[in-house]
Amino acid sequence: MTLLLVGCTFDAGLAWAEITDGQLRAAYEPGEARDLGYATLTADGEEIVVDSMTLAAGTLILQDLSGGGSFDPAYPPEGYSLCHNGHCHAADGSLPSYAEVAAATGGATLTDLVSWPIDAELDLLAGEQIALQGAELPEAFIGQVQLTASAFYVTGESSEGPFDLEVALTSITAGAELDTYWAPPTFAIDITLERDGTVFDDMNVKDPQSEQLLEAVLSTNLTLEVLE
Repeated sequence: MTLLLVGCTFDAGLAWAEITDGQLRAAYEPGEARDLGYATLTADGEEIVVDSMTLAAGTLILQDLSGGGSFDPAYPPEGYSLCHNGHCHAADGSLPSYAEVAAATGGATLTDLVSWPIDAELDLLAGEQIALQGAELPEAFIGQVQLTASAFYVTGESSEGPFDLEVALTSITAGAELDTYWAPPTFAIDITLERDGTVFDDMNVKDPQSEQLLEAVLSTNLTLEVLE
């Protein structure tokens, strides 16, 4: 299914570049080493049959990251422990993105530039695509793509029997490096939300609140590509 969604932007009259159009694609791609055709192979050799996989998406947002505040994930700042796969473990139990950690600890600022209301359950097995309407951009550095989401749903069957998972979320984020100063005056964008077969590694499909499952979902690959 393809829908056309209108983007909301900053104040008119300050345009530096223009997104002419774009698309958001959501897909489950197990990967050649994991795809058995009828099931997904885990790192432990278990076969997981996936019947459905959907994401309850809210709003897609391009965010400006300004003011510096970079840090080395190998040496997390105070208040954070392990940093990997684009997010850190905070002392309060949350899993903020690298950009959010930089904004919280190093003086960087995250500002919403453009947003598209998705407000739909995206079917990853169907490879659902949603068309995005064009939008104007100011001179800015797009440092993060954020897709707000309330839940990730997966149904299927493992060696322990059928499972029906619902993972509560707030958003899925990914770092980006798009400086509109150097970008073409007009361009299209392709944003892909892709989850591979490793989502089922080292997790208990009977426990939807497990930290391993939440981390696996948050590590879903979200990419932004500029199409000239």
